[in-house]
Amino acid sequence: MELAKKQGHKRYLPREKFKACRLDLGLTQRELAEIFFVTETTIRNVEAGRGVPAQEFMVKAADFFKADVFELFPEAPLLKHLRKNKFTKT
Repeated sequence: MELAKKQGHKRYLPREKFKACRLDLGLTQRELAEIFFVTETTIRNVEAGRGVPAQEFMVKAADFFKADVFELFPEAPLLKHLRKNKFTKT
C-alpha cells in the first residue's frame, strides 16, 4: 500500500475499490459480468486496470455499488475532466 500513499490515495490503488465492492457483495467476476451484460474478461480487465472502461460502464458500476464514480475509477481521463468541473455552475 506504499504506492497508494505515494499516489495520494487513502485506501485503495486504482481499481482495487471496484474489486473490493464486488467481493463485499460476495459476487464472482462471472456473476458481475452477467449483471452488467459484459464478458467476464471485461470485469477481469477492469479489476486489473487494463484500459479505461466506457463512461456508461463506470456510471453503472458506481450506481450498482452505491459508490462515488470518482472513487471507483480515480484514474479515468474523462472523469478527471468531469471532476475538475464538478462544482461549476452552468
